[in-house]
Amino acid sequence: RLFAALNAAVPAGNTITLGAGAEWDGTTPAIRNNVIDAMELVREAQVPNQDDSFLGFEPTIMVLSTRTATSIMKDDDWRKAYENSPLANKNPFYTGQLEKQALGLNILTSRFMDDDFVFVLEPKTVGGYSDERPLQTSPTYEDRDREIWRSNVVRRTAVFVDQPYAIAKIANVKAAA
Repeated sequence: RLFAALNAAVPAGNTITLGAGAEWDGTTPAIRNNVIDAMELVREAQVPNQDDSFLGFEPTIMVLSTRTATSIMKDDDWRKAYENSPLANKNPFYTGQLEKQALGLNILTSRFMDDDFVFVLEPKTVGGYSDERPLQTSPTYEDRDREIWRSNVVRRTAVFVDQPYAIAKIANVKAAA
């Protein structure tokens, strides 16, 4: 629900759409440039139709799928940033995993996220969640028909986005199969 809410809330002007061959698993990916461009969209966000009305967002999180993270680790340009530098021993080509931080962004991955897009955002500003029904448990009771004791646990949470300009999306990250 979170990823669907973020995806639906991104304003049209805050989306970078990659063309064929430029996908992150394509022939000419520009992963670092795409991420930096997305960071700029969030930093330079303005109130629509008002000049010099900057909202002052600072992106610090990049959210992507675990499979998209694999595409980053395979990218030669991404790995070159580690070569002949103090970070050489942290090169994803050798460690098999991305650093938790890159380009000043904390990297969060989820296997439940769509592979086709990446979000760059300012956390704790973009939105949040609210419990419609907070976590509740019932007392344990006997269910004689099934010969068990049970307890019911319930929680219902609503996700909301109230600052859509604090999000940028990079779309068409994966090539069409």
